[in-house]
Amino acid sequence: MIEHCIWAYVIKPDGTAEHASNLEPPREGYLWVHLAYENQASEEILRSLRIPENAIEELIVDESRPICRTYGLDTLLMLRGINKTGNTHPEHMISVRTWISEHLVITTRSAAWKLQSLIQLQAAAEAQNAPKDPQDFLLQLLEYLLDKIRDAVDEIEENIAQLESADNQSSSEVRSQLNQRRREAANIRRYLTPQRDALEQLYRNSDRLSHQEKLWHREIIERTLRYQEDLDLAKERAAMIQEEIRNQIAEQQNSRMYLLSIVTAIFLPLSFLTGVFGMNVAGLPGTESPSAFENLVIGMSIVGCGMLVYMKKTRWF
Repeated sequence: MIEHCIWAYVIKPDGTAEHASNLEPPREGYLWVHLAYENQASEEILRSLRIPENAIEELIVDESRPICRTYGLDTLLMLRGINKTGNTHPEHMISVRTWISEHLVITTRSAAWKLQSLIQLQAAAEAQNAPKDPQDFLLQLLEYLLDKIRDAVDEIEENIAQLESADNQSSSEVRSQLNQRRREAANIRRYLTPQRDALEQLYRNSDRLSHQEKLWHREIIERTLRYQEDLDLAKERAAMIQEEIRNQIAEQQNSRMYLLSIVTAIFLPLSFLTGVFGMNVAGLPGTESPSAFENLVIGMSIVGCGMLVYMKKTRWF
């Protein structure tokens, strides 16, 4: 059945590793088995490793949210990690499920996506520098997952800062990109909140961690909380920038409407005069006078100038 694993390593207590020839956990060190949860053989492999039936269902389920469950001294931890390989977007967080026992580590993820955090742990095993025990493995996995989350959060904050000072982009482009950044922040935070709760529960139930490992675990929880707060701040900054853009657009529209109102007010009496004297009916004054047109233009100019003087004195502009 080992051929159905993505990979399997036997990790010795000194961190050296070798490819497993069978799926029997060693007496010293631990066995790391990595599976694709869509593979039908994965369920059979998990049963052969004597994983509880409820845990098997959660290790191979299609959809999951971050949770932590304990089975005696064993732990099932379901997490989300950011993967930026291929055409994936940062907010498309990939599910990684981990089973931790005294001499066994099982990780499962979708066969469609390669999670960089797991690839880093595989590279450490190939370099004979793997985590020395399952608890160290779990903490290093959490550290790698957080590093990728930090990179995504930093990128979102940097993009928002650039959009805040963008002068060569149209307001519609800026608003569209801000909406995209807000969606990314919201989707990442959607999983960070339950993930922090799962890590808190794991911390409370971790009897095998040393004092130093507990401090490391506590730091991971605090980093997760800090990234949540950074995402909240990024969303608020994006919302403030969008509000400022809307205010600028409204101010420009009001200014243009105000100018249009002034022009309309000036030309309203002039339009009245041209309308009256433009009527083609008998009895209009000046129809027989050669200077009537000049007198009308002069009168209209006086009215227009008078309107301008009046508006200036009454502070219309």
